[in-house]
Amino acid sequence: MPSKRIVRTLIGHNQVEVGLRCLPSLIHFSSEPVKLLLHDDGTLTDDDCEKLIARLSGADILSRDEADATVVPLLKRHPKCRAYRQRHPLALKLIDMPLIQSEELAYCDSDVLFLKPHMGLFSMPEPKTAAIFMQDIQDAYSLRPWHIYPMGKVRVPRRVNAGLILFKSSAYDLDFVEWMLNREQLSEVFQKRPHWIEQTCWAALGWRVGCRVWSERQIIIATPSMKDFSDETVAIHFVAACRGKLSDFSAPSYSSSSASDAATEIRSGPARISSPLRMFGQDLLNKLRLN
Repeated sequence: MPSKRIVRTLIGHNQVEVGLRCLPSLIHFSSEPVKLLLHDDGTLTDDDCEKLIARLSGADILSRDEADATVVPLLKRHPKCRAYRQRHPLALKLIDMPLIQSEELAYCDSDVLFLKPHMGLFSMPEPKTAAIFMQDIQDAYSLRPWHIYPMGKVRVPRRVNAGLILFKSSAYDLDFVEWMLNREQLSEVFQKRPHWIEQTCWAALGWRVGCRVWSERQIIIATPSMKDFSDETVAIHFVAACRGKLSDFSAPSYSSSSASDAATEIRSGPARISSPLRMFGQDLLNKLRLN
């Protein structure tokens, strides 16, 4: 019997119910046997842990105290990483997981719902690829247009979303994360968009080492209109702004199908670099929508 692929996720008390709705779908519909490793953001209660272990077959939980004991000593020469980790739970996803995972990091947010059997999600398609992400509907980064190359020094791919990640741990560069967090030019936007810091760093890391993006027809972001949903959709990421859309999708029937039934192969393609012009246009469009 093949060994199970360890898939990590970050979860806290406020995400438990959504996680119990979505995470079983990953376990059930993956053609590759999956074992979930849940990183507690420090807010899980004993009752939360009991629910998660009871309903997520074979899952383990890494407590915040256990993670601190392992990771904090590794950050002695990275003060910005250490400070970011103390302030923001999403740092556990950016810093802890790739440092702890010895091979490829496979990650799935707790609000990604899988709808059908699939294969190849957590498989690198070629040796030169070191990272794969899902696609967002916008460049959701803690960056301003003038921070983007060639106006600035940061290079990021277009519209990367870190709700799903496959990343070679050997390509992870903690020094680069420290450099990103230490950029004085980014301090203002980091303060205004702290929820996107982690995703920004992942995107920049991915571009440096060679990244791809999964098909945005197969793995989609929930939107108010759900216009991207189709027969090709394999998974939906119910981001916080559209979390309510999850109730429109009935729970998958796990008893009537298995991961081996006509599994859909997940496609990916090369990521393309973003640009200051694209970000200027996006920022202008967002301002017009708010007015």
